[in-house]
Amino acid sequence: MEILKGNEKNSSEIEEILKRSQSTISKHLNMLVDNNLIAFEKKDNKKYYKINNVDIIDLIDRINSVVLNINKEKLKDIQDVSINETLS
Repeated sequence: MEILKGNEKNSSEIEEILKRSQSTISKHLNMLVDNNLIAFEKKDNKKYYKINNVDIIDLIDRINSVVLNINKEKLKDIQDVSINETLS
């Protein structure tokens, strides 16, 4: 989804960016299309994919922020325990 954030891309461009096989990219793109998260348009025998609803990017950014904060708290807890064990 992040790759499609700025503009549409075809599967070859996505493969090159992600360094994954065509079959893997195709499977994931089809899953995103089937769930209406992205759409495609055929141009010159190539499918160009784009985000269906730009609000999904905002949602993903919010989720990433929550996960980041949770991980920061976990890391702090681990560091606190490590410091306490060292001092004991």
